[in-house]
Amino acid sequence: MPMPILPIGLRLFLLVIGFNWELGIGNWELGIGNWELRIGNWELGIEN
Repeated sequence: MPMPILPIGLRLFLLVIGFNWELGIGNWELGIGNWELRIGNWELGIEN
């Protein structure tokens, strides 16, 4: 089943609930997700 184009965060959520068949792409996206989390933490530091 072709996947629609989704925001990375939503794709990560889908991976967490069972899209393990995308492991190759999923691991790459997790790397991007971790980068986004670092940016998010940095932004939280600025806001606080």
